[in-house]
Amino acid sequence: MPRHTKDKPFSSSASSKAKRLWSLLWYTQVQTLVIEREQEHVMGILDVLFPQPPPLQSDDDGVMRVGGTRVRLDTVVGAFNQGCAAEEILLKYPTLKLTDIYAVITYYLWHREEVDAYLEDRRRQAETVRQENESRFSPVGVRDRLLARRQATP
Repeated sequence: MPRHTKDKPFSSSASSKAKRLWSLLWYTQVQTLVIEREQEHVMGILDVLFPQPPPLQSDDDGVMRVGGTRVRLDTVVGAFNQGCAAEEILLKYPTLKLTDIYAVITYYLWHREEVDAYLEDRRRQAETVRQENESRFSPVGVRDRLLARRQATP
């Protein structure tokens, strides 16, 4: 008489194979979850380790501003070159973030030639504007004219 009955549709060897197959499937799913979590962890670390772009934006006039504020790159680099630490720059310009100051200083140190060329260009532009203003409005006697205007007003 065969061992196969209505209550037991599979033989014991078939049942054992099904258990092993189920166990293997479960193990594979667990390993997949572990690998996915490890990848998420590694990707999280890599997001932190990848360099971020410097917090610099150029306004309509081509002036580089730091961290979405009105503070210019010239100002931060100038303070750094005068010996100020990042924390001192933050005290002078509280609208900045300390991380942005460090990022700008780091960018400056890594790209000194490019930043110095930009700063020199800005100095030349400022000198040109100053000369144009002096040619249109003579600075000679400005103080005397202002004092005379103040005295003439009742």
